[in-house]
Amino acid sequence: MDKKTNPPRKNPLSFLGWHQAPLSEQDLMDFQYDQCRGMSIRTKITMLLTVALSVFAFASAAISYEFYMETAIAQNERLAAGIANLVAESVDAEKVDEFVDSKGTAEGYDNTLRKLYRIKNTSPLVEYLYVYRIFVKMTHDSVRYMTDIKNKNETIAKMQTALIMTLADMVERRDKNTGHHIRKTAAYVKIIADGMKESGIYEDILTDDFIHNMVESAPLHDVGKITIPDAILNKPGKLTEEEFDLMKSHAAAGGKIIGSLIDTVPDSDYLYEARNLATYHHERWDGTGYPSGLAGEDIPLSSRIMAVADVFDALISTRSYKKGFPYEKALAIIKAESGTHFDPQVVAAFFAVKDKILEVADEFSETED
Repeated sequence: MDKKTNPPRKNPLSFLGWHQAPLSEQDLMDFQYDQCRGMSIRTKITMLLTVALSVFAFASAAISYEFYMETAIAQNERLAAGIANLVAESVDAEKVDEFVDSKGTAEGYDNTLRKLYRIKNTSPLVEYLYVYRIFVKMTHDSVRYMTDIKNKNETIAKMQTALIMTLADMVERRDKNTGHHIRKTAAYVKIIADGMKESGIYEDILTDDFIHNMVESAPLHDVGKITIPDAILNKPGKLTEEEFDLMKSHAAAGGKIIGSLIDTVPDSDYLYEARNLATYHHERWDGTGYPSGLAGEDIPLSSRIMAVADVFDALISTRSYKKGFPYEKALAIIKAESGTHFDPQVVAAFFAVKDKILEVADEFSETED
């Protein structure tokens, strides 16, 4: 008896397969031109990010120094107060005038002097006891200065966020198909992550700092597209297999670009999440994604969250080669891909906050119209 075989499972995302005639000679010339220009843009982006992050690191170091100074001042104030009390207990106030008038010959002077020297020798800082009141003023000045530093640091943080969005916009503007993709996906990522945290999903990973770094770096997830020529990035219709392979290279390229920034500014925590997002947001839960073929929880959590946000936005958005799907169809595809393309727990969290997701989609849909 012939063995019964089942037809291969149809991938509901197969409409995204890219197949078309090869590029024309003119397109190839554009390809070569864009490669040179892409390198130039990448260099500029790297330089801009490096300068911005260096300024941010300097501000953070200044704040750390001020916190140290404030702590040191508080410790010295406590020391000075303790020494002052000890001195007061060691000296008979009624005999001070007698000690001064006798020029050191009055009874009890030598004994009192020895006590004071013993107190002085307990710490090299005691000899500066007379500046105790100055320390109080310094503390107030330090608080005012710290407030100023805090305000400046908040300004720098806002500048950093604006710079990230500007750089992401530079990449997105080259891709005429994506619209407000970076802003929408960043909003979806935050909604999903907040929902997961509230539900206790991956609570050991989803700290406030983790979510902040992930959301801040989300706009850079497609930064590798600066290496893709315009002729391919904006080609209407489907791509050939070779062209699609080149398109897929943007994931690894984005990881390398952000990796070079990490080498320059290693203490910028959010860049590590930016690298994860850029490199792994096209990995699949079943291990059939790219660039590394990671599977399950080997895929960074931030990338698993971005994968759902990224695909959902691609499904509902109109492109030159397709019309946007209705929400119902897009949601059905996301649900169908749970456990194959997507982390099931992320999909569950996505549907738990579905109404908030659709509100964001509606808001951006109105601006795009």
